[in-house]
Amino acid sequence: MRSTGRAALRALSLLALSALGAGCGGEDPPAPTAGPPGVSEPPAKPAAPAPPVPEPPSEPLPGGAPPGAPRGEIAVTDLVAVRGFPGMRLGRTEVTNDAFARFVSATGHRTVAESRGWSFVLGAGGAWRPVAGADWRSPQGPGSSIEGLGQHPVVHVAWFDARAFARWAGGRLPREAEFEAALRGGSTERHPWGHRDFPEERIGNYADGALEEAFPGAGRIPSYQDGFARTAPVGSFSPGSAGASDLSGNVWEWCEEPYGDGAPAWLESRVLRGGSWRSISDDLDAHVRVGSAPRSTFDDVGFRCAWDVP
Repeated sequence: MRSTGRAALRALSLLALSALGAGCGGEDPPAPTAGPPGVSEPPAKPAAPAPPVPEPPSEPLPGGAPPGAPRGEIAVTDLVAVRGFPGMRLGRTEVTNDAFARFVSATGHRTVAESRGWSFVLGAGGAWRPVAGADWRSPQGPGSSIEGLGQHPVVHVAWFDARAFARWAGGRLPREAEFEAALRGGSTERHPWGHRDFPEERIGNYADGALEEAFPGAGRIPSYQDGFARTAPVGSFSPGSAGASDLSGNVWEWCEEPYGDGAPAWLESRVLRGGSWRSISDDLDAHVRVGSAPRSTFDDVGFRCAWDVP
């Protein structure tokens, strides 16, 4: 598994932009960036400690499920088996705004972006802009909301936020090998649509004509149309052979492990997989992996959960 092409540029961009936002408390946002910046110098002091993560409950969960089982409204039908990993199940879809709202209501969790006061949003020309007030409730900043987007994937969540939700739900984040196995579904093809350079059918939420219209200059897959400029409701496209939806496209998804790029401890990257609504074909190769600091937050990054089973 490696990072190539535009995904490699994004990896550099995410690493550098994440360094700017490594702290947790109310900093002013940095200036907008028109392209992948260079990697910043380390800060004079280590980043603030990670926010506390609620431990999973030890008592039986609603519906009589045993400890460690999916919590609340997550049903067995919401899980899929992954070839080669019989001891786990993967969430059929990405975690939605509605599900994340239930988590926040139950725990009082405050996300990294909310605590910091800003997050990165795609802007004109395809540049990532730090927007004050952008967070999971206000994806494009003040004046925006998730009203009517309850079944869209939650975004502007850091790795720490994703891990907190997963633990509350009695699960964990997927490991990278599990994610890739589910994405491939036993296939050795380069892309989810095969070895062709570009998809010929509407199979996922990628960089398309709607994105190009909303953000001229952002780039797109030639002739591709999925109809969504940003996120799509989870499950809008046919699931892959493993039975899970949106493993390719919609939002990049956090995985459990470090990226392994030799970054200093204050900027230890975590793995993102799958590509997003911003992704062109190179990003959507099944092997592509991207690293980002665990406190980084963007409007095309979300997650799904995994659960260990007997």
